[in-house]
Amino acid sequence: MHQLEISDLITAVEPRSGRRLPVRRAEVIQQLLESGDERAARIVAELPTDQDGALDPHAVDRLLISVHTELQRLSEELRIGERLVHLLGPLFTAIRSTTGQPGPYRLVDVGCGLGYLVRWLAATNALGADVELVGVDLDATLVGEADRLARAEGLDCRFVHGNAFDLPEAATVYVSTGVLHHFRGAALAEFFQAQAASPAHAFCHFDIAATRLAPIGAWVFHHARMRHPLGRPRRRRLRAARTQRRDTAARRRRTRHPTAAVRAARLGEPVLHHVAAGHRSAPAPGSAAPPGDGTGRTPTGRPGAPGRGHRMTSATLLALLGLIDASFSGFRAHAGRDARIRKHRATARAALRGLAVGAVLLLAPALTAAIVLLTASDRAGTFDTLAAGGLGYLLPLALYTAVVLVSLAAYFALPFRASTLAVVIGLGPLTLLRPLAIAAACLGALINGGGAPALLVGTIAGAAVLCVEPVVHRRWYHHVQ
Repeated sequence: MHQLEISDLITAVEPRSGRRLPVRRAEVIQQLLESGDERAARIVAELPTDQDGALDPHAVDRLLISVHTELQRLSEELRIGERLVHLLGPLFTAIRSTTGQPGPYRLVDVGCGLGYLVRWLAATNALGADVELVGVDLDATLVGEADRLARAEGLDCRFVHGNAFDLPEAATVYVSTGVLHHFRGAALAEFFQAQAASPAHAFCHFDIAATRLAPIGAWVFHHARMRHPLGRPRRRRLRAARTQRRDTAARRRRTRHPTAAVRAARLGEPVLHHVAAGHRSAPAPGSAAPPGDGTGRTPTGRPGAPGRGHRMTSATLLALLGLIDASFSGFRAHAGRDARIRKHRATARAALRGLAVGAVLLLAPALTAAIVLLTASDRAGTFDTLAAGGLGYLLPLALYTAVVLVSLAAYFALPFRASTLAVVIGLGPLTLLRPLAIAAACLGALINGGGAPALLVGTIAGAAVLCVEPVVHRRWYHHVQ
């Protein structure tokens, strides 16, 4: 039996006109129960309804906008725009040379959602001024949001609510990203039959490939990156997060091998330009590095105690790593909450906010270390122990930071497919491992002679660093921008 996605079931439109149809919550729950997905049924049961039992369309719209804004982050970090330009650039060059027509040519994005691809192409002018960019979707709410985002940035593109194959003006090239896996059985063949009946010159569909890495990449990305706070009530935030993560599991189960899509396409079109891409998780920026100064008791001048210069160097490096990590935490808090294309200033502002919050929170371990020193009977010995614990705390974090830097270098330097692998096995998991890195740092402080006071200071430092992202998110980026 097919694995169903909640986001496919909670909205319904008339295929030709795009008119929205009411969706009864009880019917969706029944479908999910019949498919054996009790967990998804419980999630839908929490969604609000009107007096007739139909799902509240405004609540559903807010949920979908939040989910699609988060998913845009995946497109950004997978560099979907660059990947498709790599294919579409030569394709339009061939069309220009073979048809001899001066243009304009028309690219239509089927099921555009928030229109990231169309808006990115408009912002970069990657295909040339003679290519008209159009996004089409059956969901009026997503089309309206895409149009709002395009107008806010003054982008030369447009969005249409309706059926992409019923446009009054024919497309030169049809594209889609992450759409094909929503069609099952006969619906997929019907999709390609409608496409074949159009006068378009070419088609390019980009979706998740059913590779062994796809489930791993999907799991890592959504657990490391997805955050769907929807409205202020805590229950609503959890509902949105659970909905998207549950749909992700369904989506990766439903990904089909590229040959399956090709077989369906051949039912309606003998020639198809088909592209499939592996799912990739998002890059995990930053390394966790709380500036903990583990304290404890060891005799003054014990063997192996670091000199004053080394003590200060360890403390400085820990503070520096902690502040850098706080800046990246600010970046992560902002990521997935702003669907604009040009947002460098907003990203820099988020990093500065993370830095400011981190500087304040990191005062806690510094003050704790100062109190331990001031209340110690043997301040010189305690200071030596503090320095030894700090060095032990630094070493695991230095190793973690080195791995993060190597992963970042691989992501930016390697070709697309290789960089995807670097994210799946490097940056994505490293984000999830931040708490373990801090735990290893605390253990290192103990092993290096820091004792219980080092564990106390290190734990406070680690908690401070891990709190930066949720604090920045709650204060500035609680809602979609």
